[in-house]
Amino acid sequence: KKLRNPCSQSCNGGTRRISYTCFVPAYNLRVGSKFCIDYRSKKPPLKSEFVTCNDDVPCSDDIYKPTYVWTPLPWRPCSTTCGIGTQRRNVRCRRLGEEG
Repeated sequence: KKLRNPCSQSCNGGTRRISYTCFVPAYNLRVGSKFCIDYRSKKPPLKSEFVTCNDDVPCSDDIYKPTYVWTPLPWRPCSTTCGIGTQRRNVRCRRLGEEG
């Protein structure tokens, strides 16, 4: 019978301990490992092992963390001094951590 412990990390990889116990289902009975033989290897089974887990699950912070941001620049003067006109400004895309 195999008992899986929780993974040590929920994302970006971790380890999980898997414990094995010898179990006789017909009698609903757990027995010592000296009474068990792995039918494939013909050896006593492992008592426990560690395996990797969640190594294919990226952390949500890594997925959605922006690396670029939009930075608006100052408004340009209006195209007219009276009535309806247009006013523009540029927006710059910059990498996070860069100044200016």
